[in-house]
Amino acid sequence: MKLTFGRIYIIFSGLVRCGKCGSNMSATLDRRRANGWRPSIYACSKHRNNSSVCQNKYISDVTLGPFVINYIANI
Repeated sequence: MKLTFGRIYIIFSGLVRCGKCGSNMSATLDRRRANGWRPSIYACSKHRNNSSVCQNKYISDVTLGPFVINYIANI
């Protein structure tokens, strides 16, 4: 499933789950970088609603993308 913000595609939307509580990770855009790129960040849905329920905060495309590519390459 691809979620879009205008012309920006959130490639891991609907695929990422929280490693601590198992809930879905919801996507939003991170701050704009110096080169104009705005990566996605995925935050635990339970943490967003109530931070005492889950201590997992977020993960960025900057971290998640290379990890997934490396994982697939090593299968």
